[in-house]
Amino acid sequence: MSVKSVARVAQRRARADGQPDGRHERTRRTRAAIVQALFELTEAGELEPTAQAIAERAGVAVRSIRQHFVSREQLFLAAAEVHARRSLAARPTVDLALAAPARVAAFAALRGRELESTRALRRAVGLVEHRSSIIAQAARQLGALRRREVAQSFARELATAPAAARRGLLDRLDAVSTGKLWDVLRGELGLSATAAERQLAELVGAILGV
Repeated sequence: MSVKSVARVAQRRARADGQPDGRHERTRRTRAAIVQALFELTEAGELEPTAQAIAERAGVAVRSIRQHFVSREQLFLAAAEVHARRSLAARPTVDLALAAPARVAAFAALRGRELESTRALRRAVGLVEHRSSIIAQAARQLGALRRREVAQSFARELATAPAAARRGLLDRLDAVSTGKLWDVLRGELGLSATAAERQLAELVGAILGV
């Protein structure tokens, strides 16, 4: 089941419960506070925060977490859904009218900013992804979205490449702009976010020959 499907089921259940508006609003605020607490704790370096730590940060009782999220998987899925919704709501795009070098720089800046802002959540999801088919599916959906953005940003270059080479070209562009490579640049190689962005631009430019 996709993230969107899970959200629709939850909405239908909420309507079926017939909750009064005030109660429904309190439920929404409590869920949002719990998810936000998870975000803040992971950003602070607690990749698998305890229920007690999440409750304290959210200002709720531990039992509230269990009432709103029956499993840890559901909590992480809700966090992934919120992240995806926030990303889509204000997701800037590369100006396709720019010349290739400028588009490469713009793409690297936008993608680098996104990958940097989601480093902590990415690490946290990575710890539970192999245990949850639902979270793994949500991660794949986000990966597919990012791949489409690569294809849109460099549609001109892909269109002029030989037909037999287009898939491989897109694969290489996609591979160098993933969170995995960004985390290598930032973590294992110890580059600053600015330096990692430059490396991303250089890699994309080298692949495109610009």
